[in-house]
Amino acid sequence: MLILFFLVKNPIGETHSLTYWGESIEDCFECLNALVQGKWKLLDAQLMENGKRISLPIEAFDGFSMDKPLRQLSQEWQTILSEST
Repeated sequence: MLILFFLVKNPIGETHSLTYWGESIEDCFECLNALVQGKWKLLDAQLMENGKRISLPIEAFDGFSMDKPLRQLSQEWQTILSEST
């Protein structure tokens, strides 16, 4: 389980500090992109897993799904790792 902490400004200019519990990093990324797509402005985002918190680059979230590119990258990693063994 991952915890996503983020600060956003809604379309009418109100700032909100929110938390999202995701099953995967992809779920968390989709959450942020959905907000951006809905005209919310992402001000800060941090992801926590196993008690370690990392800041996410908010400029990477442009409102478009990262699901397909992340799956392609995962497949490439798996291919490279299977070739090296």
